[in-house]
Amino acid sequence: MNRGLIASMLQGFAKQKIAQNADSKEEELLSLADAEQEEIDEAFLAATPIATYLCYPMQFNYEDDDGSTIIRLVALKEIRKAGADYLFRCMSDEDKGHRIFASSRMSTVTAGQTGYKVEDFAAFAKRFEHFKDNDFVDIRRALHIMLFLARSDGRYLPSEKKIVADFIHGFCTQRKEDPKRMDDYLNNAFIHYNVFMEAVRELGKISDEDMQAIVSTARQLIQADLATAKDEERFYQQLEQAIRSAA
Repeated sequence: MNRGLIASMLQGFAKQKIAQNADSKEEELLSLADAEQEEIDEAFLAATPIATYLCYPMQFNYEDDDGSTIIRLVALKEIRKAGADYLFRCMSDEDKGHRIFASSRMSTVTAGQTGYKVEDFAAFAKRFEHFKDNDFVDIRRALHIMLFLARSDGRYLPSEKKIVADFIHGFCTQRKEDPKRMDDYLNNAFIHYNVFMEAVRELGKISDEDMQAIVSTARQLIQADLATAKDEERFYQQLEQAIRSAA
């Protein structure tokens, strides 16, 4: 299977979906793809890992070094624990890169697409504790692709949500993992373009069987969207042709 060709087609479909999002400018959604990675603080690296490879929205008030408090809207990427403090490595639109935030400086915290309140950092971190397991890396890689394809046009149709849920539950069951452990992430994660592209670039690390499942589900998502976005029909035909030539 020509994974490079499939990856290129998935990227093309994603950009087309972004262009249909009336609530966000395409350049804003794509801007973080080129965000520079800041050097990770040694104290963070020395802290105990809780979860990694996330893309989970958070908003909070944060006390900066100068004592000022500002509102931060970020995408949570990694959680570690240092003493009584939880350290959150996040992708920040404002900083155009990654930054580490300490729970001791955070207040009025909401998280997820549903915007639920975070009042207990230990309980919040526990939601993701299984995300440091190696098996869940493959599951999240696939989920990041599916969620981005489903949501990047600003819509998340019930038919698309069912397709993604059925896919990820099957993916978990195949690996003898409890699919309910992914429900919170399934409903609350918001995938940025660069996270989607990171997952697409790593398609070469998965098995042919998993690749077939991802391609099949991507086709279902495109078909589900055809009812409301007729201009995607040409792309769907191109992907079908690419899949046939790559088989």
